[in-house]
Parts: sequence; C-alpha cells; structure tokens
Amino acid sequence: ASEVVITAGSVTTVDFVMGAPPEIDIVTPSVAGERAFGKYAINWTDSDPDNAASISLYFDNDNTGADGALITEGISEDSVIDHYEWNTTSTSEGIYWIYGVIDDEVNPPVVSYSSGSVMVSEISKNNLRDHILGVAAIPPSRISYADFNGDGALDIADLIVLINHE
Repeated sequence: ASEVVITAGSVTTVDFVMGAPPEIDIVTPSVAGERAFGKYAINWTDSDPDNAASISLYFDNDNTGADGALITEGISEDSVIDHYEWNTTSTSEGIYWIYGVIDDEVNPPVVSYSSGSVMVSEISKNNLRDHILGVAAIPPSRISYADFNGDGALDIADLIVLINHE
C-alpha cells in the first residue's frame, strides 16, 4: 500500500510494508479416513518471521468454508511444538477435516485445511464384540465406523485393532 503526500508543489509517495503474512500448513491428517481412537495427533508447519502469530485449530464436516468447530486456540506460532493431541471422546461420530487459522493481527488471518480427513467413531469394543457374536447388530449406517482395519468386513481383526488402541 502507498500514500501520496503533497507539499508545496512536490509530490512524494511513501510506501508502507505490512510485513510478510503468516503461513500454516496442516500436515495430518494426510489421507482420507485416518482413525481417531479417542484422540488424534494433529501436526502442522507454521511461519511468521516478523510477527508473533497465534494459531487456532478446528474440525469441519467438509474441507471448505472455515465454518467448523473449535478444537483449541491460543497456540503460539513461535513454539517449536507444531503438534496438538485432540481428545475426540466428546466429538460426535463422523468424518472431519482439520483446519488451522494463523493470525498475526497485522495481516489477514490465513486458513489451511488438511488434505485428509479423520474418522471419529463411537463404536466401543463391547458394541463390536456383540456384533461379531450376533448378540446385537451394528446398524448398516455405522458399519464403516466399526471397520477399524479397513478390510470391508466386521470381524475379530477389527476388535483386535480397537483393543490395541485403547
């Protein structure tokens, strides 16, 4: 941006430099349907060489619009720990994209979405055990949330994966 200053017959242009805008890149999740077993590790890279910026993390049911729900806020861009452990136990079952907002309060905030998504499941080991044993079926609409090994079948292998992540 610049400003024109006129003084007694001369014109002077003064340039204002806002500084470099902050940058953020959400690194994980990087593929579709990464599993959250009660928690999920969100990783990112960030930069703002000339200002102290603050980072907020959100989850969203699509990967556009920056209209999701807050996970956490107030993370310092100056921190060397570009990682946050998201507790998903109170998050509704679904598939979510993660996005970060970095704001240095000088430049416009910058938004970055993950390239992949996170699958949050409310299926418990008891739900899965009962389904496998034929005691209580998991509804068809929730089958994908119970297929923990991703092989298309609900069986003992899924239960083992779930138990190993407890």
